[in-house]
Amino acid sequence: MDCSLPGSSVHGILQARVVEWVIISQFSSVQFSSSVVSDSLRPHESQHARSPCPSPTPRYLVCLHNLQIRHHHMVHSQYLPPGYLHLQSLLLGFHPALPTTSSKSKDPITIVDSYYLEILMVTGLLAYIMNYIIGKNKNSRLAQAWFNTHRELLESNFTLVGDDGTNKEATSTGKLNQENEHIYNLWCSGRVCCEGMLIQLRFLKRQDLLNVLARMMRPVSDQVQMKVTMNDEDMDTYVFAVGTRKALVRLQKEMQDLSEFCSDKPKSGAKYGLPDSLAILSEMGEVTDGMMDTKMLPFLTHYADKIESIHFSDQFSGPKIMQEEGQPLKLPDTKRTLLFTFNVPGSGNTYPKDMEALLPLMNMVIYSIDKAKKFRLNREGKQKADKNRARVEENFFKLTHEEKKRAEKERIMNEEDPEKQRRLEEAALRREQKKLEKKQMKMKQIKAKAM
Repeated sequence: MDCSLPGSSVHGILQARVVEWVIISQFSSVQFSSSVVSDSLRPHESQHARSPCPSPTPRYLVCLHNLQIRHHHMVHSQYLPPGYLHLQSLLLGFHPALPTTSSKSKDPITIVDSYYLEILMVTGLLAYIMNYIIGKNKNSRLAQAWFNTHRELLESNFTLVGDDGTNKEATSTGKLNQENEHIYNLWCSGRVCCEGMLIQLRFLKRQDLLNVLARMMRPVSDQVQMKVTMNDEDMDTYVFAVGTRKALVRLQKEMQDLSEFCSDKPKSGAKYGLPDSLAILSEMGEVTDGMMDTKMLPFLTHYADKIESIHFSDQFSGPKIMQEEGQPLKLPDTKRTLLFTFNVPGSGNTYPKDMEALLPLMNMVIYSIDKAKKFRLNREGKQKADKNRARVEENFFKLTHEEKKRAEKERIMNEEDPEKQRRLEEAALRREQKKLEKKQMKMKQIKAKAM
């Protein structure tokens, strides 16, 4: 068997030779005589003491000799297979020194390699802080630009502009009130036919880095919301809304008055010359005809891209009241209110100069206040509006009555004393009779008023 080790597969052949050596060493006593092994392992004895015809050298010793030669060449050539030094130290009995490599061949450890997690965290924190400062300052500049553009118009229509509510007496501060980094409020009052107007500038959360990243996937616009609270005697009884179809569907689900008095789906405004992007919700057709006049239509047509929704209601109570248990015990308080929601141009990429494009919409708001004061339903429309409100109130009391009746019945059933149960049932029956009489009297008054 050839004991030479090819350079291309030193590691594999070395393992094979070691296995061969182990097998030969285990059976050396059988294959070779003790004298031959003794003579082979004692090279220090003289040649004269040996047998004149020595036996051939065992093959495993020849392999070990070749392994030592191969080890010498590999160490000096700086090529060592994996695990070679460990195997040769165990099998051959010596420990050659490892070849040393120069320090120039090693890559130096840098600060980035040692602290890359800390560097990433600090970089992210600095980016968040910088975005917070930049976003907050931009929202502040946009708010101030809007106020500077609309201040003259507001001061010409309202006596008080910018009351912050800190003083007992209403005083005009002439500046916006900052609610947080992206919401600014402005209260105006001192005008005929309305209690006041609350303007809210709802900018994007530019100070929030996560919100900025989210808007890259789904752009949205800054908004200006206005809420005008009318006097009770200066607005008739009707519910009306115009805006984008998506906005009206959402409002119809969320707002109490629109869900009760405008149950139909939003209708197209093509009949009145409105663009396809706008739809109408109305309690009755008379209200729509009265609102879509020659002055209102140009505003809606020319600025349709900036109009999100316009909502007029004498029954405005805000979003629906969602109670976990049962129905509310009384009808929510209502106010005669005009609500406007406008989109700022730019779809989020807004600049201070874009605020000038919203000035005509403020003129529309002022005109709508005067329009709501002048508009009155005819006799038939008034009767229909009163019936609608009576129907809503009746449905509400039916639900609350059933809820109270169920609770009263449970209380009576839980009473153990039979005599007390009887008295409770009689008292509940008397209350029901009184409520029925009041209801009949109220319906008679509504009919007489309609006639």
